[in-house]
Amino acid sequence: MYNKIVVGVDENDHSFEAINAAVQLAKLTRDEIVVVHVQTLGMPSPGSAPAPMEDASEAQALIDKTVALFTSEGLTAHGQLQRSTVDKIADVLLSVADTEKAGLIVVGTRGHGDFHAALVGSTAHKVLHGASIPVLVHRDTRHG
Repeated sequence: MYNKIVVGVDENDHSFEAINAAVQLAKLTRDEIVVVHVQTLGMPSPGSAPAPMEDASEAQALIDKTVALFTSEGLTAHGQLQRSTVDKIADVLLSVADTEKAGLIVVGTRGHGDFHAALVGSTAHKVLHGASIPVLVHRDTRHG
């Protein structure tokens, strides 16, 4: 149906709920899954390069664990570890979706709303407004 589904993942609860929603959808559509985690880079001090804010092996372990979840359900999945500053995570997800020729992007959100997103900068909000393909935003309903 979508050909490929890009699923953005991180260590937050809302991400795990989005992953579960993507599993259920992919079981129906039998589309290939592309699990994407963006290793966040800290803002550099003048004259230095951005430094990762998380360990690369932990980031890769998250991808591997998520890919294994999809494959344990009989689905085809692979992962990508990308690197970017926090303000560009949505751009990275959109770029991967374009490169992979995906038909859907799945992300999670805490559901703080547009006002909070405008102040803080929600990745889900940015993906929604930047995507040229459908986006499934799974809201974390346990927190409000």
